[in-house]
Amino acid sequence: MSRAGYILWLIAVILPCKAIAQGLIFQNPANSIERRTSFDVFNHDEIIFEKYLDITFDMQLPLAEEVGYIVRIIDRPSKQIYNVFYDGRGNDYFELNEEGRKCIIMSPFNRNELRRKQWFKVRLLFDMEHKTISLTIDGKQHSTRKTSLPGQLTPQIIFGRSDYLIDVPSFAMKNLVIRSSAHNYTFPLSQAQGNDVYTAAGVKTGYVLNPHWRINDAYHWRQLMSYSSRTVAGANFNARRQEVYYYNSDTLFIYSLTSRQFRKIPFASPCPVQLYLGTNFIDESNNRLYTYETFREGKRDEEPSIASLNLDTYRWSTEAIVQINEGQMHHHGSYFDPRRGEYTIYGGFANMRYNDMFYTYNVNDHHWSMRHDIRGEKFPRYFQAMGYDKSRYVYIFGGMGNESGDQTVGRRFFYDLHRLDTRTNKVEKLWDLDWGNRQNVVVARSMVIRGPYFYVLCYSEFLSDSWLKLYRFSLRNGSHQLLGDSIPIHPDRIETDANLYYDPLLRQFVATVLEFSNEKSSQLRAYAINDPVLTEAQFAQACKLPPNRWYPWLAAAALLLTGGGLLAFQRARRKRRQQLAQFSTRPEMEEEPQRPNSVCLFGEFTVHSRTNHDITYLFTDKLKQVFCLLLQYSDADGISSRRLGNVMWGEKPPEKIKNSRSVAINHLRKVLQELDGIEVVYRNGYFRLQMQPPFYCDYTELKAIIAAGEAMERRMAVLAILHRGKFLEFMNMPAMDSLKNETDERLVPTLTEIMKQSFAAQEYRVTIWCIEELFVIDPVNERAFGCQQKVLKRMGKEFELQEARRRFHDEYRKLMGEEYQETDSAPILPLF
Repeated sequence: MSRAGYILWLIAVILPCKAIAQGLIFQNPANSIERRTSFDVFNHDEIIFEKYLDITFDMQLPLAEEVGYIVRIIDRPSKQIYNVFYDGRGNDYFELNEEGRKCIIMSPFNRNELRRKQWFKVRLLFDMEHKTISLTIDGKQHSTRKTSLPGQLTPQIIFGRSDYLIDVPSFAMKNLVIRSSAHNYTFPLSQAQGNDVYTAAGVKTGYVLNPHWRINDAYHWRQLMSYSSRTVAGANFNARRQEVYYYNSDTLFIYSLTSRQFRKIPFASPCPVQLYLGTNFIDESNNRLYTYETFREGKRDEEPSIASLNLDTYRWSTEAIVQINEGQMHHHGSYFDPRRGEYTIYGGFANMRYNDMFYTYNVNDHHWSMRHDIRGEKFPRYFQAMGYDKSRYVYIFGGMGNESGDQTVGRRFFYDLHRLDTRTNKVEKLWDLDWGNRQNVVVARSMVIRGPYFYVLCYSEFLSDSWLKLYRFSLRNGSHQLLGDSIPIHPDRIETDANLYYDPLLRQFVATVLEFSNEKSSQLRAYAINDPVLTEAQFAQACKLPPNRWYPWLAAAALLLTGGGLLAFQRARRKRRQQLAQFSTRPEMEEEPQRPNSVCLFGEFTVHSRTNHDITYLFTDKLKQVFCLLLQYSDADGISSRRLGNVMWGEKPPEKIKNSRSVAINHLRKVLQELDGIEVVYRNGYFRLQMQPPFYCDYTELKAIIAAGEAMERRMAVLAILHRGKFLEFMNMPAMDSLKNETDERLVPTLTEIMKQSFAAQEYRVTIWCIEELFVIDPVNERAFGCQQKVLKRMGKEFELQEARRRFHDEYRKLMGEEYQETDSAPILPLF
């Protein structure tokens, strides 16, 4: 890297990660109007703008081809309404409309160019003095005269969903500035949670429904897809095409990161190689995927060992029949040099031995060769990561093995970095870390090199329930940081594999986890996290509310303590929700009042004390996680102190784990003293929560209703709980995934039965609520879809019926990668 490039890289790294990661993403679920994002900038406050109204913000385009409204400006006194409309379906233009009248500005744009930029500036200027309106997209300005502009505006400014404008593209925005001659409001949109929106000065000003705060995507891995195969399969990521590949002998599954859609492509003829591990690599310049098996017992001489798939025609070609007679070489490292057309592997485990040899396959002469010319210090190992800097050096990090290569001698974990010079073929050790008392880890096969750092996924392969964690290491001295949260992995079988990739266009890391349940069946999951990835400390700082947040809260508390304050607040909130939901087919449900001595885990995490005060703020993210873990295991003997420590602080040394666990438990006990009927108990090495009336938890209440078979009789109580939101939606913690899945599995038959009985009893409001909740759990639930059509048809809602069908078909296409099939004779599915 040049000196100038290095300096630019350091500047980029030193920039505050929070500022880079910030933003508000607008959600647009096809199956729910009510859950689409709406951002009211001034939250109904009336502010007068004189001379001009200048609105600017940074915008990021949706990944998919979408259409909808960006922002709506309503001037209360004059009743003039303007909106900015976006069309990214091929024509690609922004449109400024005088609502209900005409389009006054159309601004075409180059979608590929704006996507490459990631962020671009949007400006909307109402010049009341000169009677002009201008719309500027990425520096390209379009203006028009508007003589009817009043001398001042008192605008309601709403981004996203507003009234009957329900089509919202999934765009992102940040750094919103609204100003005039007398006002200047700046909204960084750098929050991590909550519905209240704060200015840069820390003043609570706006309100957003259904926000997705972008900074979370720089700390939490988000799952992109999951698919399974009953036969041996391989996986890879094509950075040039931004596609995840998952293939077995007869089918290729493709997930596009840009369209977020699946494609299923059957091969015209099966893969010539009999797949055993599904190891593979991609030659992006020639657009081919090579699948190979280093060794297969009993292979006939004429049987292929390497084949390539043309990623344009999706046809296989046999490349080679030779194999390496060292065995399968499980978990070897590898890299591909596109200039030489050479794929090189190193290390691996087979036949009770660790390997220390390099082998190179040349795609042009179709032959493996042992690299006797590579010399230098290297130990037999497997589970190491390798990465190529695309110019000269190959880096090899970590792994486990020993100097002799004999498995019976035992193994060591390595935390060293070697560098192979591809010009001299010499290997040298750059550094070796002392991992101390921390839990030992191995690394996933692939390494991402960016500037003076490399990134790897580490996990403890000796644990059945383990977690992949992203580390950033300095190439120079090995200094390192743990980034983001973790990804679950179950490495019970040696075939299980994980890989790390980088998408330069979307500027995100992509991880794939390929888990084998037996020697043939596997499941692939893909995840992504935005770059730069935040540390736990950086994310915790981002989650804090602005410094002067207490002033508005105190003012609100004073209002609520006055005679009609609470009633007025509740009425205003209810009215707001009704206004935004008026075009939804779902009837509005009354909100349950908050109970004293309660913890709610559906929707937002909330805790109310014995005096019914909201004490949620006392729970940090770590404390929420500890509470939920204890709750998960409280039906049995509890969770062992050792498992609790490993789950919560597994990356720390044992002594620090013990200290962190003690601090967290003591803190939780102290906070729970504000409630009656719940306490943390410790018995025989196990922690659990002991609960009794008057303590209330929506999760335990729902579980008790279902277990007692009273779901239909208490259907309104069940739906009121679910109406708060999805179970543990505030938490992205691998250890809680099983509890989330179990809860969903309980809810589906329960909701289906309530849906069935309420439909038969013509309680259509209840039926619609059940359908909505089923779609939250499973967006392509066919029974819910069939019932939804019958209900809307009986209610005479023809427009809503067509809209529901469109949304379901769109969602099915996105998730399943194929069209939903309905026969003409029976377009509506049988309900039961």
